[in-house]
Amino acid sequence: EIKEISSAFYLSRNTVRKYVRAFQESGLSLEKVLGMSDEHLYGMFVGAKSRTVSYTHLRAHETPEH
Repeated sequence: EIKEISSAFYLSRNTVRKYVRAFQESGLSLEKVLGMSDEHLYGMFVGAKSRTVSYTHLRAHETPEH
């Protein structure tokens, strides 16, 4: 699954693993995370860095079973 996600979003497998680990360690439900703002997600999963990232492209690829 990690390989498929990394291929679909043009991310390294290590980056995908980092995000999955951060999500698992957060203890939050998927519904809660999906309801968060891009800024909150960025801070939670990437950290405080100078550039802004939008997760809109990731949300566009969501499927109901994930």
